[in-house]
Amino acid sequence: MMGQGALPGLSYVIGHHSLEPLPPPHPLENKIVAQEAKIERLAGDNHRLTSTHAELREALVAATQDAQKLKSHIRSTQTESDIQFRVLMDKIAKMEVNIKTDDSVKKDLRQANNIVKEGVVDLQFRTESNVKKEKVV
Repeated sequence: MMGQGALPGLSYVIGHHSLEPLPPPHPLENKIVAQEAKIERLAGDNHRLTSTHAELREALVAATQDAQKLKSHIRSTQTESDIQFRVLMDKIAKMEVNIKTDDSVKKDLRQANNIVKEGVVDLQFRTESNVKKEKVV
């Protein structure tokens, strides 16, 4: 057995197998062990954060592409809606013209009908007058 030297407990570490227990670890050794554990934990956290960051970047790219597709689709739909709206407005304008034309035609037909009725009444009156004249003669 080595004697107690300047560094007690070192003999166990160097290779002397003593049944004597090691003295309690030095506070500096405890601090180093704690820092190593903290470094390992931080390295694991950093790895997880790096992975999450990459996944979030990919999700952002995908979401941006989806948003661009949706904007394009909305513009396309708006354009189609505008075209359909213009077509409907043209149809409505044509129908209004037809209605006005129909109203005008109806008015003209009523006037013609009234003229014909007046003519028929006048013809009947003349016919009756001629018949009376013939009877008188």
